[in-house]
Amino acid sequence: MDLAEKEFDDAMQFGTITHYNPSLTLASLAEFMPATPSTPAGRAATALQNLSLMGPTDPIGAPQDLQARSYAQDLEVAGVRFFANATAIEAAEEFLQLKRRDEAAAKAGEGEKGDASSVNGSEERIIQPADETVRQVIVDKAIAGHHEAPQYATDPVGLARSWHLRAETYAPTDVDKFEKKLQSLLSKVPKASAGRGARQNGRRAA
Repeated sequence: MDLAEKEFDDAMQFGTITHYNPSLTLASLAEFMPATPSTPAGRAATALQNLSLMGPTDPIGAPQDLQARSYAQDLEVAGVRFFANATAIEAAEEFLQLKRRDEAAAKAGEGEKGDASSVNGSEERIIQPADETVRQVIVDKAIAGHHEAPQYATDPVGLARSWHLRAETYAPTDVDKFEKKLQSLLSKVPKASAGRGARQNGRRAA
């Protein structure tokens, strides 16, 4: 092998020597991890953290520079996404527009009825700004800090909801899904069998 190939082979096998110049400082972290939560930076960080609990978003509001496909998948699954900058929005919009055109072309190729304009797909923008209702929910929960407080309960559904509300890792949709599943399971328990079990336990206790 020639000299260039040998240098490349050596670099792949043994690595290369580089100089590391650290750029992480306390000042650079202060914007995302403020020491005092009552400062403007602290309130902004709290709002961004609350946004991440309401839907897909970039951690602590810093752009992740993900592929457009990842942003689009978040939108398709959750129906909403909080973007850290306009560049990510436009990348996701371009990907979704391309996907829509490809789907329209595939349908036209399969012989479905449609004119030439349907192959190009609609030019209407896919990603739309949040409406006033969603904006108000964001203000109430992410900025004002309004939330559902755990309530004292003795029934299984109420107990499960209270414990979920105490855990910050559960999103509201997770709590609702679990509650619906639990209710469906409890509704399948025959009342007659439950009554027989109670009578049997009573006889044993007697």
